[in-house]
Amino acid sequence: MGQNPTEQNKRVDILIAEDSPTQAEQLKYLLETQGYNVAVAKNGKMALDFIGENTPKMLITDICMPEMDGYELCRQLKACNLNDDIPVILLTSLSNPEDVIQGLECGADNFITKPYSEDYLLSHIRQIMANLQHHTERVRMGVEILFAGKRRFITANQQQMLTLLISTYEAAATRNRELIRMQDKLQEMNDKLEKMVSDRTKEIRKSQRKYLDLYDNTPSMLASIECFTGTVVECNETFVRKTGFTRDEIIGSHIFERYHPSCLDKVKKTFTQFCETGEVKNTELTLVTADGKELPVLMSSTAVRDENGKILHSRTVLQDIRELKQAQLELLQSEQRYKAVTDSAVDSIITTNETGVVVGWNQGATKTFGYNEQEIIGSPVSELIPESIQESELHVLFNPRYIKEHQLAGKIIEMQGKRKTGEIFPVEISISQWDASGEQFVTGIVRDITERKHAEEELLKAKEKAVESDRLKSAFLANMSHEIRTPMNGIIGFSQLLKDPDMPQEVKESYISQIDNATNQLLHIITDIVNISKIEAGQEKANPVFFDLKKLLEEIEGFFQPQAKQKSLELKLHSDLSPELARIKSDPVKLQQTLNNIVANALKFTERGLVEILVSASDTHITFSVKDTGIGIDPSMFDAIFDRFRQVELSYSRQFGGTGLGLSLAKSYVEMLGGNIRVESKPGEGSTFSFTIPYKIAPDPSGEETQKICSEKTKRYYQPKTN
Repeated sequence: MGQNPTEQNKRVDILIAEDSPTQAEQLKYLLETQGYNVAVAKNGKMALDFIGENTPKMLITDICMPEMDGYELCRQLKACNLNDDIPVILLTSLSNPEDVIQGLECGADNFITKPYSEDYLLSHIRQIMANLQHHTERVRMGVEILFAGKRRFITANQQQMLTLLISTYEAAATRNRELIRMQDKLQEMNDKLEKMVSDRTKEIRKSQRKYLDLYDNTPSMLASIECFTGTVVECNETFVRKTGFTRDEIIGSHIFERYHPSCLDKVKKTFTQFCETGEVKNTELTLVTADGKELPVLMSSTAVRDENGKILHSRTVLQDIRELKQAQLELLQSEQRYKAVTDSAVDSIITTNETGVVVGWNQGATKTFGYNEQEIIGSPVSELIPESIQESELHVLFNPRYIKEHQLAGKIIEMQGKRKTGEIFPVEISISQWDASGEQFVTGIVRDITERKHAEEELLKAKEKAVESDRLKSAFLANMSHEIRTPMNGIIGFSQLLKDPDMPQEVKESYISQIDNATNQLLHIITDIVNISKIEAGQEKANPVFFDLKKLLEEIEGFFQPQAKQKSLELKLHSDLSPELARIKSDPVKLQQTLNNIVANALKFTERGLVEILVSASDTHITFSVKDTGIGIDPSMFDAIFDRFRQVELSYSRQFGGTGLGLSLAKSYVEMLGGNIRVESKPGEGSTFSFTIPYKIAPDPSGEETQKICSEKTKRYYQPKTN
């Protein structure tokens, strides 16, 4: 009912009966700010129920309420002897005298019309509250009156009647004062309005003069054409000046006469369209001037209609577009020149707008990225950028603001691009930002630097290889110095000892044998150096002949058996060659040198175990493998061991000796024979060197001479070293 528990514990000063929550809350807030304890009821019935439990000092009630209005509430309240002394103020927006009579009939104490002044309402409340403190016995009396043809019986005490009549009078007086104020305001507004009308009339006349001046001197040609006859009924001075005709020649003539014959068909279609729709926009036509020349214009027309919507005449605007046409022609020529230049450029030239959408694309870009112009125009530039870069700062490289903030214009930036195929490739970009017609654009010149990067990588590798080769050659020369001095010192030393005439014959023969071994060792070193030099100079070539492969293999095995036994190693030859392969065509010298180098290496780097020579054949190729149980090779060194002057570790040259040319020579010889060489190895588990070469079966089983040459070279080059 609008009363909280705190209000129930205190006597309510004023009860408000109001069905409007907004007005009830406003009145409640006003009274509470004055220190009154206030309760609210939503209608007359709820107010009566509240009064039955709590007796307020005063009741303020609206008249128009659901269930029970204010009159009935007051009437029932005054009918109860216990509550008839509670003052009742009626609040209403009604102002009929009938309301006053009903207020007297129901026994109300005061009558206040809405809207009311807050001060006026509070003064009445204070007065009523003051009267309650000086309570006097009220004598109720009955009076019968005749009002509006009806008899009314009013039961109220004199003070009630007087108070209600006075409040009614005050309300009327207040309303009258408000009416007087409103009348004064209306008069003031009327005076202002008359002045505004006068001022506006002057402005309109001035505006009309301006309009006429603007109409005649506007840059555009203006005309009005009667719809159904096509007669020109009005035109401005610009139309006269541009065409060279007089106003009298133009007005009254048919509109078709004003256009050049070359576009007359288009003019007729356009006029028909206007008569049907009442509107034509931005249509290019050609007027004719007084001297017969063409005047290109852009024509737009809107209809002036009567109250029934019927088209009366047109409002036609014709813009002289001669300069625009010339500018368009120059722009077209400029674009053609620009496109010819950009399309002839090898580099990609890409233009994007401020949102990163591609708006320009040349033939170089098509060749670089794979998209044609129709495919890429309108697409985001991110289509050309890998996803990895889109997550980095460079994905906004074509953003005008980013270019300005980082001052990137004119700078060259390396990044990656993405082709239509998805291929990622390196690019070099130079970008610039420019404005046109209030829009910002970015143009980038993109160069595919894939080949340059490859060249740089190859150059870097070549540089590294050259540095490494220089280092290896230095180490090789130092090693060669040691390798050459060792047999030379033996030769010189033993030669000096042979000068002793008293030397026993057995000792002399031993010294001569040592000198022979040292000489063969020195010859082998020099021969390797000469051979590698011939290979590098391109002077070494394969010389294929028919020879006995089986016999060659047996001689190699027999030649290296003494070295294997000297190191307590087992040397085995495993061959599954068929009898048909007894004689083949290849280069026996290079084949034997290759196998000698590989077997010599295997024996050199194997301290215990065995070395196996394995041979197998297919219809067109023979595979040779040399397997050992030596120190092995790290897989990272597989390529390096075939380089010139290279051993797996240079320190091995001191431990095992050798020039580091053996495997390089073997690889070169195998490639001369049309084959390839490979290695399988793990450190500490031994190595297997294999190579495969093509062959042809010989028709003639003889081959003694060739085999003899190979045997002699084997003996000369690979005599075992004597400690």
